[in-house]
Amino acid sequence: MNIKNTIIKHYKKFFDLHAKGIVLDEDDHLNIDWAEDLVKNCFIPNVMQWVVAKEQQPSDETKQYLVLRDGNVEFDTWYHRDGKSYWYNYLGITHWAEIPKPPCA
Repeated sequence: MNIKNTIIKHYKKFFDLHAKGIVLDEDDHLNIDWAEDLVKNCFIPNVMQWVVAKEQQPSDETKQYLVLRDGNVEFDTWYHRDGKSYWYNYLGITHWAEIPKPPCA
């Protein structure tokens, strides 16, 4: 089964079109074409979750994150060593987020 047929199947099931006796109209086809394009081009957007630094810190592993520092988005590293956790440069960090995954190749 190709991508478009899979999307059509799920679309019909989600909107219960068979039970309602409804056939696909132009808007449905546009939505299906849009979904097919997303799947084929791996253009599924990443949803970034910014976390308030005062309320929560990253997990206990050394890893790089996006941070909001003094109104600018930058990279910083969250270190976890010898039972202690800290930012490489903690000054001015108000929020942090996971680095989004790159688009498909």
